[in-house]
Amino acid sequence: MIQVEKEGEESQLTTPVENEEFSTEVPLNLGEGIHTINVMVYIEEEDLYYDAAYMLAVTPSDFLNG
Repeated sequence: MIQVEKEGEESQLTTPVENEEFSTEVPLNLGEGIHTINVMVYIEEEDLYYDAAYMLAVTPSDFLNG
């Protein structure tokens, strides 16, 4: 599961994992600013999600280019 959060708003999406890999685009549709992205891995035997990666993204992209 991928969770995107910005200023208290949140969206979630799931993507299939094949051969221990996944590939997807994460929409940053919560408006301009800093988005927190948390990638979680589901462990079926434990029925729990564990944090696997955490990153920040900024929209719009021209903010990063000056």
